[in-house]
Amino acid sequence: MADGEADRDWGNTMNASPLLGGPEAPLAAGPRPDSPAPPAPAAREDAAQKYFRYRGWIPVPLYASLLLLRPWPAHRVASLAAGVAVLLAGCALRLWAVRYIGKSARTRTEKTRPIIQTGPYAAIRNPLYASNLIIATGFAVGLGLGPSVPILVVLLAAHYHVVVLCEERGLVRRHGETYDAYRSLVPRWLPVRWNPGILAATPFTLGEALWRERSGILGILVGLAALAAKAWWDCRG
Repeated sequence: MADGEADRDWGNTMNASPLLGGPEAPLAAGPRPDSPAPPAPAAREDAAQKYFRYRGWIPVPLYASLLLLRPWPAHRVASLAAGVAVLLAGCALRLWAVRYIGKSARTRTEKTRPIIQTGPYAAIRNPLYASNLIIATGFAVGLGLGPSVPILVVLLAAHYHVVVLCEERGLVRRHGETYDAYRSLVPRWLPVRWNPGILAATPFTLGEALWRERSGILGILVGLAALAAKAWWDCRG
């Protein structure tokens, strides 16, 4: 090898060395190519997402206020029977919906909400919220609140409508045209046409639905006990 060639080879080696500041030096100062990327900062929830997260707690003061209202004096037994019937109808609708949506019925964020298009979701888009409204109405009727019942229904309907608007923002953002096509065919609250998907097979059994709803069932039993205690106390007076 000629002396010039040896000098050039030695110079190339020096220039390529990371320790001597050659072309590969920036790699030595930065992260390894195979090192994991730093985690992205968690996105902050906006007002709509927070409203959706705490949707179950927001109307609690309204529910509690029902026990403070004086019952309508007439037809107490009839009111109690009618209220229990309405409440059971709401429970049946909720269990039917849970047999299709599963654990997502109690999700705390709209980011995990799937699009279900069968069962009650083939008739209306929000059977869970509709069932909650029916259950609360049953309690109000059972308490014999008379003229106060429509006020409760309007306030709760407004609450759940806001919840639905918050939820739909996320569904449109994540599912796009799929959700747009679904909501163009199925109304939010009131069924307007027959859809064969209503009779589709349920992915979850009744036992699974009851287990997933165990906390809600416990809450309803507590509410029934409070309703019975309130009726007994009012009868004493």
